[in-house]
Amino acid sequence: MSSTHVCATPAPVAALVRLKAVAPSPALSRLVKATAAAALALCLVQPAGAQSPKLVFAIPYSGTLKKINDSGEIRIGYRENSPPFAFLDASHKPLGYSLDLCEIVVEERRRKTASIS
Repeated sequence: MSSTHVCATPAPVAALVRLKAVAPSPALSRLVKATAAAALALCLVQPAGAQSPKLVFAIPYSGTLKKINDSGEIRIGYRENSPPFAFLDASHKPLGYSLDLCEIVVEERRRKTASIS
């Protein structure tokens, strides 16, 4: 099935309409040029450095983190009989997953403190 569409507009009128649709007004042309110039100018401007990269942000600690920050000490408690999380080996040395995680946190805190000083 095919359909056909016949345009009843005479050729001179269609050309006139097409001419008006394609040719922008002088005001629109100036607006487009000004917008393009502004966009180009913004692309060429160097971004301003809002902050120095050496600045350290003050973190407002509270609770346990404030206590650690004020004293410089981290205290770790563990259960002696909660394998595999915490337990004592044959030589009474504490071992376990939770102690391993605590050690990672302490090392990270030590690294950050050393990088700030």
